Amino acid sequence: MADSKIEKRKVALVTGCSEPTSLGAGFCRDLLRRGWRVFASARKVETMDELRAEGCDVVALDVQSEESIEQVVQIITASAGRLDLLINNAGVAGSAPGLNTDPKRMLIMYDINVLGPLRTMQACAPLLINTANAGGKKGWSHIINIGSVAAWGPPWQISYDSSKAALHSMSDVMKREMHGLGIKITAIHLALVKTAMTNALKPFSLTFPDSSNPGQQTTTSTKIDYFATTFPKIRQQNTKDALDRVKTAPTPDKVARYILDNYESKDAIWAGKLGWLFKFVFPYLPNSVMESIWIKLGYCNWVERPHVV
Repeated sequence: MADSKIEKRKVALVTGCSEPTSLGAGFCRDLLRRGWRVFASARKVETMDELRAEGCDVVALDVQSEESIEQVVQIITASAGRLDLLINNAGVAGSAPGLNTDPKRMLIMYDINVLGPLRTMQACAPLLINTANAGGKKGWSHIINIGSVAAWGPPWQISYDSSKAALHSMSDVMKREMHGLGIKITAIHLALVKTAMTNALKPFSLTFPDSSNPGQQTTTSTKIDYFATTFPKIRQQNTKDALDRVKTAPTPDKVARYILDNYESKDAIWAGKLGWLFKFVFPYLPNSVMESIWIKLGYCNWVERPHVV
């Protein structure tokens, strides 16, 4: 590609930018302030009007579609000729007891939260590698994967917790594999941030189509709902607790700035309110203590034993 077609500025692609108050939008705004050319992406471009007005290139991208991702890579290649940074921020969250979780819905969450980042890394790899090694230089391109401290296993969100654990594992494996190609990967252990997802404004449904009465089987799944009387109360209390905690959580812009200040020199970053607990405290707790903490924080002791005759 001729030099005249290669963008002089550094270029970034950010997924999951549909909400103006999202972390994805925060990354876009901070990168613009740093002088980058930024491709902001979401499934619907009309949700990114504010980012377009601020100077981003906005593109439609569905992380569940290889064709959609390839089209975006072609756009970036044709218009910028380089890619220095990929930020995998798109994701969904939701809660449900493990026994009530519909495996089909869980697979959809995995398709977004785990396979989505894998698809974008695979599709963007050639452009990232070319950028890092252009002209015989031995530079670096970067990938930032937005994980979560939920990988530690807080109760009632088995799908989300395990999807983020899988993303962290995938990041660890691929950072070793891609190091020799000139790509560095940074995994973000994200704690509380003031976003729509944290505020439970965009929950992802995970339960079976029918919800049963206590001790009764659902008509479509033949599963007994052992949590019918207790989980609604637990979810209500957990939501209240989360809303109380998030009041003093940092904004997406502040968290994005912190991550972008540090990602080049770190392969793991803990960010957000209480993130330090999962870096300095949780790894050293005895398992029995950790279990007691999660049972208490998740109100698991509210679950009532069934009456079996």
